[in-house]
Amino acid sequence: MSQTEPIARKPALPTRLYRALWTANPLYVMLFGLVVGLVLVLASAVTGVAFVSYQTPDGLIKQVGFVPSLSWSMTLVVFFPGALFCAFRACRVLTRTILRMPDRHMLAHRDWTPATTEDAQGLLDEIWGATLPFGLFFLVIGLSFGTWDFIEVVARPLLSGELGVGVGEEDFVHEIDWSVAAILGDSATRPGPGVMPNLVFSGLAYLAVTIETSLLMAFFGLLIGLAIVLYRLSDEDHRLRLTPNVYSDDPRRGFEVFAPFFLVMLGAALQAYIACYLMRIQNLFLRDAGFARLDQMLFQDLSDALSGAIVVPHDVDSFIYRLVEGFLEVLDAMFAAGDLSDIQAYTGAATILVGVLIAVFAMTAVLRNAASEAREETEEDLAKPDQREAVEAYYSMSAEEIRLRIGKADMEVWPLEWPKLNAFLTFIALGIVCFIFYRLAILWLAAQVMRLFKKTDA
Repeated sequence: MSQTEPIARKPALPTRLYRALWTANPLYVMLFGLVVGLVLVLASAVTGVAFVSYQTPDGLIKQVGFVPSLSWSMTLVVFFPGALFCAFRACRVLTRTILRMPDRHMLAHRDWTPATTEDAQGLLDEIWGATLPFGLFFLVIGLSFGTWDFIEVVARPLLSGELGVGVGEEDFVHEIDWSVAAILGDSATRPGPGVMPNLVFSGLAYLAVTIETSLLMAFFGLLIGLAIVLYRLSDEDHRLRLTPNVYSDDPRRGFEVFAPFFLVMLGAALQAYIACYLMRIQNLFLRDAGFARLDQMLFQDLSDALSGAIVVPHDVDSFIYRLVEGFLEVLDAMFAAGDLSDIQAYTGAATILVGVLIAVFAMTAVLRNAASEAREETEEDLAKPDQREAVEAYYSMSAEEIRLRIGKADMEVWPLEWPKLNAFLTFIALGIVCFIFYRLAILWLAAQVMRLFKKTDA
């Protein structure tokens, strides 16, 4: 087979099935996830099956429930359906982008003969074949961990009727949540739900979260496979190459076609991040015996610190001392991170977040590198006498005109118009800091809301 002939080999059955999964209608996927979340929220609110108050070792009456737990109710109703919509939408956008590349002068053979739609379809088949192992790996990991978590955290305690020695009495490190509400309540004053209703509801909630989390993890695994294929296109052994579109008036010279895919991918990543953040603060709340409700944990320390920082001067020395002390207390409250030595408190959320960051960084680096490599390879071939004519024939343009269009001063290699690369990396760094120091995210959000209202008033 010559270099310019498309590969017509049919993808293997597992690859075709996996591709069929990710080409499902994004709207239907989102609506299904939304309905599942709403049904669980309404069932919990109406029956009270997933809500209980129990007494901590310090005598505090702590309230836990499926609806008040934002990492469950809000995630299942808003963020997981939204993230899945973006993930499935990204796969459709990617397919459309790849298939249109030959018509946009962005895909050619190594000898600079134009690629065809069949070549683009072959590239898509290669992408799906490469993403299958990564996607299945993350899918299996997600399903396995979710199943194990349900058995150990929910099913075993509920069926045995006890949490374990010391849990809820001396040992407050483990999660004591609505999922085992039936064995937390006091039958006289704070009754919990029945064991079987609790077990069935918890099983359905865990099933929904496990499937949706696993799909999101598989999507980010898919991105890693995609990044590998795009990176291979810069290899001289690959039959195809990416090329700048010198006819585009956009300074990205054709690579702006990846912007819609990249933005939708970031939408999935952002909502996955919010879900991880909610998991983190919920786990902190479950392990903190000092607060009865989640809102107290988030705001009470900061509110007390701010109130204490307001000082009435009696003399200069005491005023300065109290001012500094109050300032340090506010800083301590703002940068609260919980017990970082308790690995169980953040391992799950942090693991998902690391996977998201790896996938996003991989796609960021590869897309930027793909544009840069395409420009450099074109310039190098224009400098080769035996390749210049082929490049000119491909573009129907003289070498001088091509150089003018793809020069470093004229071509951008970052696919997004906004955010720019520096702002994008700043957002990622801010997200990591806010994940660790959880109150900073709330303060940052409050500042953005105030800024928005200020702009509206102006």
